[in-house]
Amino acid sequence: MDTTTQNFDVIVVGGGIIGCNVAHALCERGQKVAVIEAASLCSGTSANSFSWINGTSKVNSEAYHRLNASGLHAYHELARRFGEQRIGLYRCGTLEWSSPGEHSQLADLRHKAERLKAWDYPVAWVTQAELSAMEPHVVFREGAEGLFALADPWLDVPVFVSFLAERIRELGGQVWDDTPVEELLVDDDGTVTGVRIANGEVTAPQVVLATGPNTPDVLTELTGYEGFRARFPMIRSPGLLVTTPPVTDRALITHILYDADTHVHLRPGSSGGLLLGSDETDGLIDEDSGVDAIRSAATRLLEMTQQMLTSFSGAALLDECSFRIGIRAVPADGDSIVGPLPSAEGLFVVCTHSGVTMGPAIGDLTAQALLSGQVPEPIVPFGLERFQF
Repeated sequence: MDTTTQNFDVIVVGGGIIGCNVAHALCERGQKVAVIEAASLCSGTSANSFSWINGTSKVNSEAYHRLNASGLHAYHELARRFGEQRIGLYRCGTLEWSSPGEHSQLADLRHKAERLKAWDYPVAWVTQAELSAMEPHVVFREGAEGLFALADPWLDVPVFVSFLAERIRELGGQVWDDTPVEELLVDDDGTVTGVRIANGEVTAPQVVLATGPNTPDVLTELTGYEGFRARFPMIRSPGLLVTTPPVTDRALITHILYDADTHVHLRPGSSGGLLLGSDETDGLIDEDSGVDAIRSAATRLLEMTQQMLTSFSGAALLDECSFRIGIRAVPADGDSIVGPLPSAEGLFVVCTHSGVTMGPAIGDLTAQALLSGQVPEPIVPFGLERFQF
């Protein structure tokens, strides 16, 4: 395609869940937007996420919790407008529990529940009997108690990103995949004016960079400044996900589950199996792990899950499972990065963990910022200026 004559209001670099949400929010406000993705849409972190939509696990900071909770509310509004099936949303709620033998974990969980209730997040405290009634196939330790987050759903991310791409096109935007961006275009005053791709220049007064864990490398490659690669305040955090084969004779679980004592988390999968993860097994792999290391970690995860679930075959399922390593973009202080890049007028950067949860909210707030020239209050704490780099 000949792009040399194409001009847009905003260019979004990155076709994952954050980039597509930003573009969708802008298109709904009448902006002409181009999404430019180097590979295929939803092929990076977005496709390798546990995809639990929640504010339940984010309680250290009220501002960060509320940003996550606003993402949850945004999904409910999208489901009201378009339907759960079209956007890939599965409502089920989350059960998180601990047992008296883990005194600190149980105390922390009680504190979390109290804080969430104080912030008007919909949770209820549940006993072992209530946990067992909701999940009869789960083995809860004696005296277990926990919280039930009623509104937490999970998301089929590829379905949702496909929905966003369809909407962007319906609203007059462009979505280009397999199109690497080669360079940022900058005028003599240092203002970003667009990007260069293989087929020419694409211009816009605003460029949004939403490239997840690749953000430091992309900034380095587009600007030529090597300091971004070494000093950008982001950590690449690998996580192992295991998908089991379909369970045909029973519904082993119906909620998102999180055992606060073992840190195993699991949920129903879109294909009829289970999706499994664990903080422990995340620590057993890295980005360069080979097949043997991944299978070893997956075996451990299946064994831990077997201890939780009756009628689950555990490591015997290993050869029938699929494995994924997702690389999470975790800003250095654990919070999101959302805002203009200092000293680069026209360039806006979004880099965050929990992008699935916050995607629609960050998309809306970024659109507000770009169109008004003012950073909305909910994302003021998350600008890059808080870092020295």
